[in-house]
Amino acid sequence: MGLRRMKLQSYIINNLTNKKGRTILMVLGIIFACSGMIVINLMTEKYSRISTAFFTPFNDYDQIVERGTDYIQLLPISSSIDQNKQIEIEEKLEVESIPSLLISNIIEITSFKTMGLNLEDMPILLNKMQLNSGFWPNNSKQIIVGDYWGKYGNLTLYNETFQIVGSIAPSYTFLDQMIYMDLNELQILTGLSNQVSVIFIPNEIEEQNNLIEEFELEFPQLDLLTVKEMDNIKGGLSSYINNISIVLSSFSTISALIFIFSIETINIYSKKKDFDIMVILGTPKKKILGLLINESIFLSTIGLILGLPFSILSFSLIWSKMLQSVGRSSFNLIFVREFRILINTLPLKMLLSTSLFIILFGLAFTIIPALLALKKYNLGDIKQKF
Repeated sequence: MGLRRMKLQSYIINNLTNKKGRTILMVLGIIFACSGMIVINLMTEKYSRISTAFFTPFNDYDQIVERGTDYIQLLPISSSIDQNKQIEIEEKLEVESIPSLLISNIIEITSFKTMGLNLEDMPILLNKMQLNSGFWPNNSKQIIVGDYWGKYGNLTLYNETFQIVGSIAPSYTFLDQMIYMDLNELQILTGLSNQVSVIFIPNEIEEQNNLIEEFELEFPQLDLLTVKEMDNIKGGLSSYINNISIVLSSFSTISALIFIFSIETINIYSKKKDFDIMVILGTPKKKILGLLINESIFLSTIGLILGLPFSILSFSLIWSKMLQSVGRSSFNLIFVREFRILINTLPLKMLLSTSLFIILFGLAFTIIPALLALKKYNLGDIKQKF
């Protein structure tokens, strides 16, 4: 009888510890679930930022950006407004109390959003924004950034390092990621010599419709979009993007749940005979359940340790390939830049919530099938095997 018991115990140990294929499948399943959720969440977040921050209603306009209750119109660099005309426009805007500045065209719109300003004009642009910390730049190597970059002491643009001396907290994601730097410095870095005009249209100006009409008649090459006009142009774009994000996130979550449930259930029921033998040998069911819980936590931890960096790498590859398909930069340059940006701005809250989600549901999908499997055992199957 003692020999038989030793044989059964040896069978159990070997069966529970030496099935490498099943263990690898479990870890790969957790990596797949983790990567799917994180990549989809990062992708929808990127799309949401771009789609709600940038919208081109006509080919004549470079970009249109919403800033809280105000709107910014960026005129196309191809409009070729000469310097005298720009000065005339500036004077007109100043008379009508519409803030305006001459800035350089936005560069690398999918990553860094840089605006070149004359140092003395910085307070004019930012006077409506809350300055979180720091001071106004006093030399060309100092910059002000949106709160998105505010936690960094320095920022490298075009292989040049700039000191961050202040950060702002605008109410919209586009300006939250904006970088304000000296106009001359930006022109040296990028080789751009043309300038475009940025026009703010506050609500109080919009209410004076006659001013808008007079301005557009006097400068037909420009267009001022009011809040009402912008809402009509945008239509249901924001709502559409939000709905798509919800659908994609829900799909990735449900897919991860189904996958985790499947691999956990297969794992539990593949060990059914082992559990039956352990019960016959007198092992308490609570101890068996504890072993399964420990195994689930261990495998989930291993899967997350491998899955989190794999998710970040996968997203960087996919996103860089998408950017390459719409641009002219090399894939390697885009990938290095996007990967660095993602690492520097890791969404820790989303990564933590995803990890907790996988661990908790992994435990739940371990406990439920295990309780069902331990409810009764088939003695006939055991006798047939031994």
